Amino acid sequence: TRENVSEFRKPFLERRLSELRAVLHALAQPASEQAYQTQRYSTAVQDILGALDLSRLVLAGHSFGGATVVKAEQDLGLDIQGSVVLDLWPFPLPKTVTAKGLTSAPSLFINSEAFVGNSEMPITSELIQNSSAAMALSVTGIAHQSFSDTPIMFPSFLARKLRMCGTLDVDTAYDAILFAIDSFLEHTRSPAAPIEQLERVVLSKNPFLQRMACAGTAR
Repeated sequence: TRENVSEFRKPFLERRLSELRAVLHALAQPASEQAYQTQRYSTAVQDILGALDLSRLVLAGHSFGGATVVKAEQDLGLDIQGSVVLDLWPFPLPKTVTAKGLTSAPSLFINSEAFVGNSEMPITSELIQNSSAAMALSVTGIAHQSFSDTPIMFPSFLARKLRMCGTLDVDTAYDAILFAIDSFLEHTRSPAAPIEQLERVVLSKNPFLQRMACAGTAR
């Protein structure tokens, strides 16, 4: 049952929240301390750390990572600009979480064609419906792993056979996903504009993105 999965996964979620809290604490340290911590890293990593702007924090996660994002926004009290949730695995989330929704910042949900039709989608739909400024999209012809680098680790025919990607060309799939995310991140710079306006623009510019119907009642 959902309750059993939620209880079993609870310590995993708590561990992830603890790790996220520790990472953000480390990144918020003064530059002098960061220099000591990063001296063993490559110049590229140091450049990235030096360019961080924690005042524009956006959380992002895929599958169980998406569940982590949802819990982090609700429980950690972070000052975030938005959340990106990719093919959320909602079963580990307690019913109280989906009933509360995401309300502290705009959120983007992108689901694969495979996940839109699965039995857990009503739970995701409930979460989206209870969120204050959510854009919910799906991408035609992609699989759950299409959000990762897995599809490019195999020849196309083998990736499809292993269901690591869908029928949509891998590059086209990445283009659609990244276009939606990039548009959303730009939106977080000036969130006063209605998210429905952003949705209309995004859908009009990429034919592989569709508005996700959020109907149904979570069990």
